Amino acid sequence: MSEKLPNGWKRVKLGEVAVFNYGKSLPEKNRIKGNIPVYSSAGITGWHNEALVKSKGIIVGRKGTIGKVYKAKVPFYPIDTCYYILPNENYDFDFMYYLLIYLKLDELNEDSAVPGLNRNTAYSQEILLPPLPEQKAIASVLSSLDDKIDLLNRQNQTLEKMTETLFRKWFIEEAKEDWEIVSLEEIAEVKNGFAFKSKDYVEIIILQKIKNLKNIFLIKEIL
Repeated sequence: MSEKLPNGWKRVKLGEVAVFNYGKSLPEKNRIKGNIPVYSSAGITGWHNEALVKSKGIIVGRKGTIGKVYKAKVPFYPIDTCYYILPNENYDFDFMYYLLIYLKLDELNEDSAVPGLNRNTAYSQEILLPPLPEQKAIASVLSSLDDKIDLLNRQNQTLEKMTETLFRKWFIEEAKEDWEIVSLEEIAEVKNGFAFKSKDYVEIIILQKIKNLKNIFLIKEIL
């Protein structure tokens, strides 16, 4: 008995709603300095003065770093190691972006020598497609979460820079002449830890190896 879907939802193949277009070769020597991002299967790989795609689009890794999904919000140039997908009336653009990430296309490698994503294999993936209004609502929630994650990452970077600045000021620029640099082992007793078994832990923890502690140095004031 087939699973009952929410009202208006459809079970379809990816190839029924999205078209994976091939990128075009653009060697570095042929690129002219500009502000158009050049995408490969690994993301932005350079810049050019002319766009192959005149609108926003979704990029999917085809060769090398396969299945990775990127979103270009401006005109761009996808090279031949990736596919690109254009906006379409069949789906909400942002919803399709998140759907492709969810499908884990990076696990569909079919080439043992150079990792490759076959377009027909991608097309054969079964998806659940909600009505357009629900697609927009789902994408809106996910986009909001992405924005919050991005904000937190930028805040962390700012705090790290502030910490580095304060450390340099306190311990380098304003260091006293009678201070010296010593190893942590010289002023503290370092003991071996315990055997770690991941199955015994259900929360995220930071693992520290004893050899790493030997590379930690402190500034000690000579009394």
